[in-house]
Amino acid sequence: MYQVHPKLNLFLRLSVMLAFLLASVHLYAEKIKEKRHNVTPMIGFAMNSTSPFTISPSPNLKIDYVNGDNFRIPLSLRYQYRMRHGHLLGLDVLANYNPLYLKPAYYSNDQNGFVGPSVLNQSGNMLGGDIHYSKVIDIKIIEVFGFVGIGGYFLQPDNSLLGDFNWYKNADPEFYEFAVAASNNSSKKFLPVSTFGFGARFKHLEAGINYQYSLSSPVNSFEYQGVKFNNPIRFRSLGYYVAYRFEF
Repeated sequence: MYQVHPKLNLFLRLSVMLAFLLASVHLYAEKIKEKRHNVTPMIGFAMNSTSPFTISPSPNLKIDYVNGDNFRIPLSLRYQYRMRHGHLLGLDVLANYNPLYLKPAYYSNDQNGFVGPSVLNQSGNMLGGDIHYSKVIDIKIIEVFGFVGIGGYFLQPDNSLLGDFNWYKNADPEFYEFAVAASNNSSKKFLPVSTFGFGARFKHLEAGINYQYSLSSPVNSFEYQGVKFNNPIRFRSLGYYVAYRFEF
């Protein structure tokens, strides 16, 4: 039987071990290169608004839905999972603010116009989240990306002043019934929103634009003297943010 020379046998064994070692190092390097998880804290500024709208059940009564403090600094925390190169599925935890307040009013002959108080039907602060898909394109050392998603905010109704309006003095009698009907329990508890945006990333730093649009009104419909009044307003938020991405 043919006998392999001892030095050749040792060389073959060392070659196999070296090839295995190189393959392991290559696989480990690929694993490092193909990190699948991203966590990104985000901060920026946004212009929040609601569609202006008025409901007037009679010539002497109306309620206006008006924007308050539009400029805000929303916060969010983003997690993304890379399904394959350039395709990510993510979750956002969101904190934002709804600037809406209500103005039930009656026509005053003395004032020659509508008068009434301004009231809040919810605290304004909103906590929520979304699920989104993101597409990334590599352009040399910069990554350009876009994303689209759906989610929502939990609202915090505040009816402390809306159960009756006796605290507002000297109004016409019909105002009090109308103001309670139009304002009390008017805030929804959950507001569904769509979200989309785009941005650019250099290494771990990124900046982008985020736009949110509610899929329904943040305000419930109400009934007054047997007639139901719907509210078609929408919440909108246009934000600009900066962020730092952690990968693992």
